[in-house]
Amino acid sequence: MQHSSVITLKRENMKNIHQTTKRAMISILLTLLLTTFLHTAPIINEPLVLTQPDGAVISAFESGDEFHNWVHDENGYAIIRDATTNQWCLAIMEL
Repeated sequence: MQHSSVITLKRENMKNIHQTTKRAMISILLTLLLTTFLHTAPIINEPLVLTQPDGAVISAFESGDEFHNWVHDENGYAIIRDATTNQWCLAIMEL
């Protein structure tokens, strides 16, 4: 009888260790997943230096987050790079 009670205790110990390990792994996984969302802070008016193809330097700012961001001047006008000339220029919205 003593032998079977030792085996039962070992099984209970192993079950407790397995449950504790499982809980710890889930906790670590959730912590890692949740902390990735904490690093997604937006930036507002971060100074940025743009260089034109001819070497001219433009002081600008960038704002936004990792999903939506833009470059703009000190007055908030958007600055974009022209795909054909590769120059930085003010964006004009055409209606």
